[in-house]
Amino acid sequence: MHAETEHITLSEAAKITPGRPSTNCLWRWCRRGVLSRSGQRIRLEHVRIGGKIFTTAEWVEQVGKALA
Repeated sequence: MHAETEHITLSEAAKITPGRPSTNCLWRWCRRGVLSRSGQRIRLEHVRIGGKIFTTAEWVEQVGKALA
């Protein structure tokens, strides 16, 4: 883990994600992933710290690029 990487909650990630998906939607992206046009399942990277789920803005961006 990089020191400059800032972890954000899924609710914070939902606010910066285009289309403003719900927090539950982002949780589904973490657990089940999203099926891309090529048939590949794309999952949102996440970490569990102290019982809470965190991701990064960079990981959210990677999912968007993979699905574009």
